[in-house]
Amino acid sequence: MTRSFPAAWLCLLLSAPVLAGQAPSVVPPTTPSAANGTLRLLTRPNVEITVGGVRIEIEKTTLEQIQKTLGGTIAQRGPEDEATFGLCYLARMGDRHARLWLLSEQDNAGKDHPIDSALAAPEQEGEPVPSNCVEVKGPTSLKLNDASIGTPMSDIEAKLGKGRKQKGGWLGYNYHARAGSGGLTQFLFIAIGPYRDAVSDIYIGQTTAQVGDDD
Repeated sequence: MTRSFPAAWLCLLLSAPVLAGQAPSVVPPTTPSAANGTLRLLTRPNVEITVGGVRIEIEKTTLEQIQKTLGGTIAQRGPEDEATFGLCYLARMGDRHARLWLLSEQDNAGKDHPIDSALAAPEQEGEPVPSNCVEVKGPTSLKLNDASIGTPMSDIEAKLGKGRKQKGGWLGYNYHARAGSGGLTQFLFIAIGPYRDAVSDIYIGQTTAQVGDDD
């Protein structure tokens, strides 16, 4: 049976040349949308993002910091005033060889690019490696309450619920709460790409803003 990919990754696969070895560089993928609404979580889930043994603090660690440590090329999609910037890495994630994008999607981030989202999906056997995707050793993960690529969907549903279906086959969740003092709110958007009975892809994005800016 042919695997069904979320739309963002299908576009990348179709654009890759059918050749062995290395493919041309790629730009950051289009990330899942919450346009169809999301299932709101009452308890903030634990998020873990690690690349090559380096721990990522979402909205704090920058692309530039990770680039200096692990290498890679910061790619850009879209015009400067509304661009998405990202670093692409290939690594073992659990028992899978996967591609992990660290992304800065805020259009007002300035010169430095804080990592505010990440997207992971398994690589297919024989798939050409984009020239700007760096292979890293060491622990690499994108986890949500210890769930990752390959986790049974029954485990996700038991902990988070069934989620709201989004375009491209994703399931959407969110956690929205006050973030400390100063009138800040924090919005955590989670999208799970199910393939058959297990998680195929994971997207996690976070935005912290003044009250009213994201309502």
